Amino acid sequence: MMGIVEEIFNECLAKEGYNSNCVVVEDLITITIFDSNQLEKFQSKIEEQVKNTPNILIIFNDQKKWTEKHEQFKKIYRLGVAIGKIKPGSFRKTTSSQKIAS
Repeated sequence: MMGIVEEIFNECLAKEGYNSNCVVVEDLITITIFDSNQLEKFQSKIEEQVKNTPNILIIFNDQKKWTEKHEQFKKIYRLGVAIGKIKPGSFRKTTSSQKIAS
């Protein structure tokens, strides 16, 4: 069964490829293209998920273990970046109330 984060993430993905109505989030490994209309539709749910996620900095080295919820955190991170609630390049939440980047 798909969780709320996965549902929101999948609903917000751009279904028709890149266009002027998209928000692109790029991290070290992945480029994710979201539909800005869907991000706006789900913004309050995304903000709730970001708020309920602890500030996490994932360090990729031999001394740290992957968390069980790593994939979920990555999706929350990308959604949070897309709506301006998480600073790109970190897993730390921003305090600004920025609008969706378009």
